[in-house]
Amino acid sequence: MSNILLFFMSAYKPDIKNGAYSRAQTNETVLYELQKQKERRPDTVLALCSASVRNAASVPAPDGGASVTTLDYFRQQVLPAAGIPADSFVSIPVPDSMNEGAQAKAIQDIVQKVQPGDTLYIDLSGGMRDTAMLFVAVARYLRDIRDVKAHVLYTELVEGKPLLVRDSDKLYDLFDLISATDEFFATGRTGRLSGYLRVSAVSSPKTATLLNSIEKFSEDLLLCNAARLLDDISALKAALTDVLKDTNVTRNKLDTLLYDLLNEGFKKEFRNLDKKKARALPTLVRWCLNHDMFQQAFTLLSEQTPAFVCSHIFVQPTQKGVDFLASQLQNKGKNWSYPLFHFHFCRTALMAAEIKKNNKPGLIFDSDLRLDRTASNADDTTFFRIATDDELNRYLDRSVQEGLLLLDESQRGRLIETILGYQKVQQYRNQINHASDTVGLLPLTVRDVRATLEEICTALDAITDLNPNSNGVHRLSLTERLSYVPAQ
Repeated sequence: MSNILLFFMSAYKPDIKNGAYSRAQTNETVLYELQKQKERRPDTVLALCSASVRNAASVPAPDGGASVTTLDYFRQQVLPAAGIPADSFVSIPVPDSMNEGAQAKAIQDIVQKVQPGDTLYIDLSGGMRDTAMLFVAVARYLRDIRDVKAHVLYTELVEGKPLLVRDSDKLYDLFDLISATDEFFATGRTGRLSGYLRVSAVSSPKTATLLNSIEKFSEDLLLCNAARLLDDISALKAALTDVLKDTNVTRNKLDTLLYDLLNEGFKKEFRNLDKKKARALPTLVRWCLNHDMFQQAFTLLSEQTPAFVCSHIFVQPTQKGVDFLASQLQNKGKNWSYPLFHFHFCRTALMAAEIKKNNKPGLIFDSDLRLDRTASNADDTTFFRIATDDELNRYLDRSVQEGLLLLDESQRGRLIETILGYQKVQQYRNQINHASDTVGLLPLTVRDVRATLEEICTALDAITDLNPNSNGVHRLSLTERLSYVPAQ
């Protein structure tokens, strides 16, 4: 692994005063400064040299001899003075005016000289107006592809004062900050953002809390821990607010821009997300949809749709229905709304077929829509199909007639719409998990998945302003958990 100094060589046209040059060549100062520091001393010097630098004899000789080019001056005077061997210097020829093709070639020439793990020192003191952007592009490419660390320096020229080398790493690192912030809000991933926070000069117990909140949100999002996401967002918001109020975080440092950028991004991405707001579920699902997080969106809907619907439309099991739910071991520890939707409302189509075939009364919870007609046991989880409106109507009628279900008949149509949406959620989760596009199931394309998620969000939005009308019937709690009570 080597230290490499990269710069665009500035044309040198000094005057001679008292037998010496009136000023230094622009790129000398950074080279000399790096040579003073053993750990930063360049092993290789790469210089982009324009036609003028290579061909124009602009540097007069102090003794009145023949003038030389800037490139020759650098080789004959600067490199020996800095102790750089001639074979450690590489001149990369470029035209005086660089078009896109010349820029691409220059980037290729530079990249060929840098190896994985090298450290690149970029001197921005000289060059054309677009040189800085070209060098930044090179540095970003090398960082991502070859794990090359870059440092940015420049020479400050103030008339009447000694030349001063400035370190511009913090300004350059803002590119990392911006891309890391964008990555976090676009994908929920925190690798780069966490890395930036850990090396930030601004640190305190409050910034540590913020870092933990960011990583917790990312972890739960990527692992589809849907039930925790709104709590994570609330915690992240609170932690960010605390940091912004922290008197120890001064507002005039580049490091603190991180928190301003995070705050602005947070407001943009999550401004409508609040656990206390009625639209939290469809809003968070749409956020996942807009960021192509389909599994996360379906997990959210699978886990939270039952309670969300039951908090806006009156539908609940009777005591007979609750007793039946409690007798099923898989329902232990769940609120009644989840098995009502997840197991029973997802069995409608197959149940309707059996009712039609047998035409006899009995418990309606004895078949599972997720099972293929030929399945021998509950381990064969091939989804049957999505119910029709008619089948759902008949299912609800029979559930009410059997004394197992209560519902607000005025909202039956909306309830059916949300049940159908929930069946599609379970269907798509199955298909995506198994990458299955079996004939008869839902079409497994990004376009169809998007359309389905948007359709479901629209249906949920339509009920968010409703309050359950139980017509005087005691409403069951949506927070209490079922205990397992074996059937007698």
